[in-house]
Amino acid sequence: MFKIIKLLTLLLTSFIFGQYDDAIFIDPSIEPPKKIETALKVPVNLHITSKDEKIYIDFSEVDSLVSYEVARQFENMTDSSSYGTFTGSPIIIDKEDGDDIFFLKIRASKGARKGPFTELLGASYASNRSKILIVNGNDRIVGTNNTFNYILQHGIAIFDNGYDFDSASNEAIINGWINLSDYNIVVWMLGEEGVSTSSFSEREQYLVRKYLISGGKIFVSGSEIGYDLVQKGTNSDKKFFREILKSRYITDAVGGRKGVYRIKSSENSIIAGINFNYDDGSGNTYDVDWPDGVIPIGNANRLAVFSGLSPSVYGGAGIYYKGLFKDGIMPGAIVYMTIGFESIYPGYIRNDIMGRVLNYFDAKTITPEISQKTLDASYQKGMGITGFYNNHEDKSITIEFYSNEYEPYCFLTIQDNKNNEIFKMRIYELPVKKQRFRWTGFTKYGEKAPSGVYSASIVQGKKSVTRKFKLIN
Repeated sequence: MFKIIKLLTLLLTSFIFGQYDDAIFIDPSIEPPKKIETALKVPVNLHITSKDEKIYIDFSEVDSLVSYEVARQFENMTDSSSYGTFTGSPIIIDKEDGDDIFFLKIRASKGARKGPFTELLGASYASNRSKILIVNGNDRIVGTNNTFNYILQHGIAIFDNGYDFDSASNEAIINGWINLSDYNIVVWMLGEEGVSTSSFSEREQYLVRKYLISGGKIFVSGSEIGYDLVQKGTNSDKKFFREILKSRYITDAVGGRKGVYRIKSSENSIIAGINFNYDDGSGNTYDVDWPDGVIPIGNANRLAVFSGLSPSVYGGAGIYYKGLFKDGIMPGAIVYMTIGFESIYPGYIRNDIMGRVLNYFDAKTITPEISQKTLDASYQKGMGITGFYNNHEDKSITIEFYSNEYEPYCFLTIQDNKNNEIFKMRIYELPVKKQRFRWTGFTKYGEKAPSGVYSASIVQGKKSVTRKFKLIN
């Protein structure tokens, strides 16, 4: 009661003497309200590229007088470090010798205030390699475990198969910060992106269609694309699914929710002979509990099936196609997988699948009129070994080779430095010209081969070619 009388007295005094001072209304016993500072925004349109042994981080700046902190994530998915803060875009990082692959994220910083980090993107730089663009379109956070780090699985698999990569958020593609047409191959990550955040928006559909009808090649993976575009989509969405993804949508959650988790490659598929598991929630990604089932249409081919389930009833796990798309002016190519590529395990299986897909994209489109000419221009007659690639994750070696004839039987062999044969496999004809084999370092006797110099040979009858390589355990 006393406080109320005191306050009324002060008000009356102010009114009588005309002293209108804000300070007179403040009751010292009442805490003043705290100033609420607005949260710093997340930088958008993020894209990371490499050129001339430098890494360029570009994005839309969020505010004036804001710095940007750059953090690096390493391939083991646990270690990270900070490059410090920078004043604006682009941020340029010098590549050091032997340091060829970068995974980076940024956040705004203003004094003690820190904004949220962006998704993780990255780039690699090694001499004389073809460049691939990775697009992260996986923005979903509700009903899934999205770490926004899944470029790690894609980037490592691409790099270990002998390619470099740049990367971009799908917003950077939509808003024209980076062009699909600057890249011969695009890898588009969608994870569990679906109805709530849209797997392919109208603008994205336009850009992907334009890219493919102009001769582009794209590897798309995601478990909710069909559900989004067909079961919940518009007529335009369904047309895109038919004409561009070359698929007919059969069902959501193949085999029932949480039903399968294993995929078997189709006979004569570009990934023939590879059977694999995908994450049920106990791995390093997320529970792929609603994978789409699809079947190829037109001249597309079935990529794989879900183990134990008829594809005619439940649909398969993806398609692949090479040729003209509707209204196309040049042959393009697509591989569409109905689970997120990052959910495949173990890592060497992911690497093998990525290698097969990239082989398929890089193989020439051969028509009867130009088949021999194209073949002779691309590969010498006979057989050869074209490269060796170290797989960082498990220290295995990927051997890239080709053979134009398969009779008599053709073999890949590995010899130690004393010319003892320690491994041998038959080479089968596949629908690609260049093939890749991942040698885990085990001999035919089940022993782990020691570090050292080895020889790989392609042997066919009395003909053979040999190249040396180094195994580091």
